[in-house]
Amino acid sequence: MVVVDALRAGYEVFLSIDLKPGMTEEEVHARLQREFEAHPHQQLSTLLQGWVPATLADVLAGLSPIEPERRVHRIRADERADLVRLLKDFRWTLTGSLPIAAGMVTAGGVSLKEVDPVTFESRKVRGLYIVGELLDLAADTGGFNLQAAFSTGYLAGAAAALPGT
Repeated sequence: MVVVDALRAGYEVFLSIDLKPGMTEEEVHARLQREFEAHPHQQLSTLLQGWVPATLADVLAGLSPIEPERRVHRIRADERADLVRLLKDFRWTLTGSLPIAAGMVTAGGVSLKEVDPVTFESRKVRGLYIVGELLDLAADTGGFNLQAAFSTGYLAGAAAALPGT
């Protein structure tokens, strides 16, 4: 079911993003602990700027139960655990969508004939991977273009990470 259809049908829809997909919760917790010890007098949003973009760090700090002015050495273990959950499951409830007339998609870009369809590596420049809206690829609204961006990015990332590439 498409998100917009679920919302119209009265379902509660959540969006969740793992802001640290390369780390387990335990690894995030351990790294936070180390950084809290290494930078005890920093405020949370400042410390988080080493993890995520500054504007997102401010948002995360604001969403956490920790007062913005509190220094990290005063953050309790249970509060740190809440922060780990926020980084690994940044979640919010979707409440609606824009009308279809407000939808947009870009077209144009690198021809699909110029990339390997499995790895999305350029056929002209070895080691260059072309994904998402950089490709001449457009789909219907409803998340299909986002899915294409996520899928092509995943495949290109997996291919780029293979030994010998």
